Parts: sequence; structure tokens; C-alpha cells
Amino acid sequence: MLNQILDLEVKGDAIVLDHALAKELGEWGGKLKGYFDGQHLIIVPAGTPVDPRHAFISQYANISGGEPVIMGTRVTVRAIVEYERLYHSPAQILRALPHLTPEQIADALGYYADHPVEIDAYIAENETAYTAGTQSA
Repeated sequence: MLNQILDLEVKGDAIVLDHALAKELGEWGGKLKGYFDGQHLIIVPAGTPVDPRHAFISQYANISGGEPVIMGTRVTVRAIVEYERLYHSPAQILRALPHLTPEQIADALGYYADHPVEIDAYIAENETAYTAGTQSA
């Protein structure tokens, strides 16, 4: 479902989904959220909100082991923080991840500012896994 254009049908006050899409949506938690990116209405799986101060950050049991991600994507807050450390610029992050919005990048960095211990633990875990993988190769 990620990064796909969907044809949805509205009947009354409900959106009608085909069986396959409904099944996949169920795997993502069963709820949708929408936001306007300035040009398009973006509807994404809602996931589980992790902090009410950060509307674009969610968790999904089936994505990145439940790490906080940008809602409706597989982009982890950890990845945004690591890009920020690499590029030192939200504009550069947007060049690397052009499907995201400036608001999503800012929200991910804001989430990190509010939850550094949690995200730093994911970064350390990722570095350990990477090191173990390169040593066994």
C-alpha cells in the first residue's frame, strides 16, 4: 500500500475498499489518517500514535520492529536523526527523501528532541547489528 495511488469509492459517508486493500489495511492497524501536503490529500495508515505532540510519528507492529516512524512510511525517526547528523540540514534530508515533507522531517527531529534516550537506543542497536553483520560477512 505504501507509495501507491489508490482508486477509492465513497458511498454515503464511507470509503469503500477492495478486499485485498482492506486486508492490508488491517495489517497496518485498521485506521487511516489524512493530511494535506499543499497539493494533495495524503491518506495513510494511522498506526499507533506515540506522542500527541508529534502528529506525524506513529508505530506499526509490522514495520521496523515497532520503532517510531513517519506516519504511513517505513522511514524511522532513527533514520531521520542519522541523516541529520550526516547532512546537518533538513533541506539535504528532503533531497535524500523527497517523498517526505518539511513538516514530517521537523516532527521527526522534534520527536527525537523529546525522546533522545529511546531513539539513541535504536541507533545503538542498529549500529551493533550492522557491525555484527559486517564481521560475519
